[in-house]
Amino acid sequence: MNSGNEFETIKQSLVKSPTFDVKIDDQRLIATRRRSLISRHGIFRLFIPHTRIIVSRNEMQDLTVSIRPDSIAIFMVIMLLGAISVELFADPVLYPRNYPPAFIYGLAIFYIGLLIIEMFYTRKQFRRLVNPTNQ
Repeated sequence: MNSGNEFETIKQSLVKSPTFDVKIDDQRLIATRRRSLISRHGIFRLFIPHTRIIVSRNEMQDLTVSIRPDSIAIFMVIMLLGAISVELFADPVLYPRNYPPAFIYGLAIFYIGLLIIEMFYTRKQFRRLVNPTNQ
C-alpha cells in the first residue's frame, strides 16, 4: 500500500471517529483526543496535559506518525523543571517560601505522570482506530 492511500485511510478513520478532533491540511493532519468530563478551558487546561497526533507526508511521500505533547503541556513541563531547579538551588533563608517544598515535587511528578499516561492512551486509541484487527 502506498503512502497516499495510507494517508487517506488514516484521515478518513480519524475524521469519522468520535474519539478525535481533526484539523486537516494538504500534507498533514493534526488530531487531538476529545474529552467529555474535563474542560479544555481555564485552569484545567493548564493542569491536565493534552497530546496530539500528527500524521504527515514528506517530499518522498513517506508517511510519518508522531504522538507528542501540545504546546501548553511542553510549557508546563519546562515551568515545572524550572520550579524544581529553584527548589534545589535557591537558598530558603534568602528566598523564603510560603508553601511546603514537597508541593513542587509532587506537582511535577503528578503532571509528568499524567502526560505519560495521556501519551500512551492516545497512542493506544490511535492504533485501535487504524488497525481494528490488531488490538
